[in-house]
Order: sequence, then C-alpha cells, then structure tokens
Amino acid sequence: MSRTWIVIPCYNEANRLRGDEFSRFVSEHPDVHFVFVDDGSTDATSSRLAEIAMSSPGSFDVISQSSNRGKAEAVRRGINQAFDGGATYVGYWDADLATPLAEIPRFVETLDAHPDLEML
Repeated sequence: MSRTWIVIPCYNEANRLRGDEFSRFVSEHPDVHFVFVDDGSTDATSSRLAEIAMSSPGSFDVISQSSNRGKAEAVRRGINQAFDGGATYVGYWDADLATPLAEIPRFVETLDAHPDLEML
C-alpha cells in the first residue's frame, strides 16, 4: 500500500499531461500513488489519463466527474479517495508540473522528520 498519495486535479489538460514523467516517477518511487481527477474536461484529458493509468497499474487512480465542478471539488474528491485508500500523507499537485515531481520525496522526508507538521 502506498502511504503517500498525490491528487492531480485536471481540467482540459490533455496537451500538458506528461505521462512519461509520471510513469518514470512511480517506477522510481513505488510508495507514491497518484489520483487524477478529471473535472469534466471537454478535450482529450480523459483518454490521456487512461493511457497514464495503464502505463503503471496500481500506481494511478482516475476519477471522472461528468461536469466541471471546480478545482476545489476535484481536490476534495481526490483527497477523500486517498484517505479511503489508507494514505498517510496526501497532497495535491498541478497537472502541468510547475513544481517538479522530484520535490515530492523532499516533502515526505520533512513530514517524516517532523511528525508534528502532519496536522498543519
């Protein structure tokens, strides 16, 4: 079971989703699980997410919302799924990877070193 889950809210992100980077990251960090939430996209986001999920079964979940409900609702749905899945740490990341995935282990390291931060 992955203890760190990262929620990726997506709305019309088909051209920005870098599946190769997500796949490479989970191959190097099998303790991290991603939950992509397609927030009612009208482009090819859903098919791109399906491709990413198939690239490494068990490392990715995809939630599809039938209509756009906003980023906050997409994040909330993903966080709920992460906690239902037994996550210890949950965060969210932007689909465009403006913050590189390589930062995730650093955050986990900090939380492990400072368990008092978990409740912030």
